[in-house]
Amino acid sequence: MKNIFRIAAVAFLSATFLMTSCKKEETTPTTTTPAKTDYISMTVNGSAWESDARSKNIDFFGTTTPSILATVDADTLTMFAYKTAASDSSMVWVGVVLNANRVGTYTLDGTDNYVAYTNGTDFTTAFMKLFAYDGFSGTLNITEFDAVNKTITATFTANMTSTQGAPAIAMAAGKITKVKYN
Repeated sequence: MKNIFRIAAVAFLSATFLMTSCKKEETTPTTTTPAKTDYISMTVNGSAWESDARSKNIDFFGTTTPSILATVDADTLTMFAYKTAASDSSMVWVGVVLNANRVGTYTLDGTDNYVAYTNGTDFTTAFMKLFAYDGFSGTLNITEFDAVNKTITATFTANMTSTQGAPAIAMAAGKITKVKYN
């Protein structure tokens, strides 16, 4: 009888020890951050650049306007995006004559199709700065043109060169992410 009692006691203590030493693994709920939409980002001469949120208004040519403004008029896409920070106040200007499908790769040549960057957000000053550039090259790849929700998603690389001595501007890893258009 003593042996049965000892065996039962050892089994009970062993089971108790095992149960208390095992921790239940707690799972931390994973939260996913929704993908950022309605913005433009890129690197400009190697430095990260991201537009302000559309909800931030700026003065554009004497009119209060959202920091991202995109329109599709017939077959022409025009887009402005602004960054207004103390250390970097700048804008990106996109113009493309769209094909019938809208989706596709467009060659940026500076005539009908271009992506331009300039310091400052004042339209007149920015437009005058752009006259210093006579070479535009690169590609814009529209990967999604949602006519129902009126959004555009694209990637781009673009270069601006000058024969007038203005510094070259290289835009790389450009992303236009679900930007709403009118």
